[in-house]
Amino acid sequence: MKLFSSFRKKTACGLDVGHNWAKVVRLLPARNGAVLDRAGRLAWSRAEKDKSEQMSSKLKTLWSSLNLKDRTVITSLAGHAVIIKRVFLPAAKPKELESTIQKQARQHIPFDLDDVYLDYQVMGSGAADKTQNVVLVASKKKVVQELQDLFDKANLGASILDVDGFALSNCFEFNYPERKDKQTYLLDVGAVHSTFCVYADQQPIFIRDAGFGGQQLTDHLCTALDKKPKEIEQLKVQGPGGLEAEDQDTFARETEQVYRSWAQEVQRLINFYMNSLNSPEPAQSLFLSGGGSLSYGLNRSLSSQMDLEVDFLDPWRQLSFDDSKFDSKYLQQIGPQFAISTGLALRTIL
Repeated sequence: MKLFSSFRKKTACGLDVGHNWAKVVRLLPARNGAVLDRAGRLAWSRAEKDKSEQMSSKLKTLWSSLNLKDRTVITSLAGHAVIIKRVFLPAAKPKELESTIQKQARQHIPFDLDDVYLDYQVMGSGAADKTQNVVLVASKKKVVQELQDLFDKANLGASILDVDGFALSNCFEFNYPERKDKQTYLLDVGAVHSTFCVYADQQPIFIRDAGFGGQQLTDHLCTALDKKPKEIEQLKVQGPGGLEAEDQDTFARETEQVYRSWAQEVQRLINFYMNSLNSPEPAQSLFLSGGGSLSYGLNRSLSSQMDLEVDFLDPWRQLSFDDSKFDSKYLQQIGPQFAISTGLALRTIL
């Protein structure tokens, strides 16, 4: 779904502006798919995240370090600034649909329409005869303007402003073509919020934001272990093996408590989705992505608590790349963090 598109220039450069990290992926088209040309990330602090001048300076540094020439990117929004609604409307010609969309938006979008950018995508026929399945997307103009201001200061522009959930689904669909007809759960765990999707019938049919993220676990462990955030971030990835026995027990207990709350939230979203169906059939698999998904033991905990097959989403699975330019082992280690940026870069490749 190519939403909020201006297409000043074609690009295959996806930029995910996260809460703690900026992740960029540049792809090149190939006869049988796409080639990974550039991939990089750069962290920013909470203080920097509140200052566009410092964030733009960081983006310039990232561009310079990767020797990127692209000045136009595909980026995305998530969280409370974006509302996604699926509606079923009478089949209509494009001009007639435009006026219907405005009426539907007033009913389904809990924002003043003068304060949002509104877009839609027809996803196919509806369940009833002579209806069509339409996804409405609204984004607050203020948030879009803030992102545009950041890009202006970094000498960048956006050709497409997408939604994290759609980018995540695009990345999954491209890399797992054998699962295109299988219902699958996708969970991208960010720093302060996460994105949950149900992928089925070759499209994302359910997208919701969840109010948890890796920062919640960091703060929890900082208090429990009396350590600084930097130390905790290392423990989250490497595990508690280097700690004293008592601290290892504390780490295990506290992480499991947090993971349990996350599993309950995801299960609540699944139940909400299932209750909207006439003949619900739950998925058997969940694919994890996002920087927070790399937290020690999360995949095993979710698998146990939710009775699902849990795996990491590999954004490079169907991409080719030059071994002389990339460390394949490192790419696999950080891969889940690049699911959304890869999905964004795929927009003009597919």
